[in-house]
Amino acid sequence: GGHLLAVVNDILDISRIDSGDVRLSEDEMNVAGAVDACVRIARSWPQAQDTEITVALAGPQVIYSDPRLFKQMLTNLLSNAVKFGGREGAAPVVMLRSAMTAAGEVEISVADNGMGVPEEIVGRLCEPFFQANASLARTHEGTGLGLSIATRLAREIGAELDLRSQENLGTMVTLTFRE
Repeated sequence: GGHLLAVVNDILDISRIDSGDVRLSEDEMNVAGAVDACVRIARSWPQAQDTEITVALAGPQVIYSDPRLFKQMLTNLLSNAVKFGGREGAAPVVMLRSAMTAAGEVEISVADNGMGVPEEIVGRLCEPFFQANASLARTHEGTGLGLSIATRLAREIGAELDLRSQENLGTMVTLTFRE
């Protein structure tokens, strides 16, 4: 029952974003504080008990974004990374890093050391309702809608989402905030 509910909630999220129903505030936000709050939540998840979650923050960074949506988004990405991190013979590791680019953009990325995704699928993962592998999503209790929502949420919170994945090496999702 919980699985279906998660799907319904995800679809509701998509339709709320599309209809402009999500009310956005744009606040000056301290990246370190927001990241810290999300990582604390992630570390408390039962399925994250065996996962090593490391954080690397470069300097004090401020972005303009909606704090509630930003945290929802980052928690969503951490949840995916925890679910799909690790593979046979490797303990799950999730790395969250935040850095400044030469152009003065803030990049926040979440990487895992999971099975990764075949190249031909990577581009489609952010499409609505596309599942890389329905049976994989079922085993990991994912709805398969996470990245599609994440892509849209990213736009709403003023970021661009970039997904890179290599089979048997892992996946990295990066959010880029431009001034």
